[in-house]
Amino acid sequence: MEYGDISNIPLFDERMIKIRKYFNDGKDPFEFKYYDFDFRSAQLMLNQGIDKERIANELGVTVTSLNCLIRMGNLNNSKWLENHNEQLSRTGTYNLIREHKKIATGTIRELSEFMKVPIEKIRYWKSARYKARPHKVTYKISKVS
Repeated sequence: MEYGDISNIPLFDERMIKIRKYFNDGKDPFEFKYYDFDFRSAQLMLNQGIDKERIANELGVTVTSLNCLIRMGNLNNSKWLENHNEQLSRTGTYNLIREHKKIATGTIRELSEFMKVPIEKIRYWKSARYKARPHKVTYKISKVS
């Protein structure tokens, strides 16, 4: 350890606070801020399947910070994802067309069960990325209602 080495001093030591305030016009950039966030109500709303934008507005945070809390493990969004996937699969009825012939009609979930493929693959067939590439067997998803 050399003279003047501050690597072992805690971040909120009184000496460190005074030094930071001196060099930053009286404001401590690392000042401990009380983060008032209602984790319980956020978790309840996520479990109910409410949109993340609405949750963020009600709790006074941004969607980015809400997603950051989920990524850090403070909140669990597994039930929200289940509800979200169910809502996406029930939103409309689609025709599944293979080689210019209609083979099935139903929701995305029903089409995935009929074709025995994951829902993500059915959604991929709707994307511009799929349509831009040549395929041996082409599938097309068109919305009915």
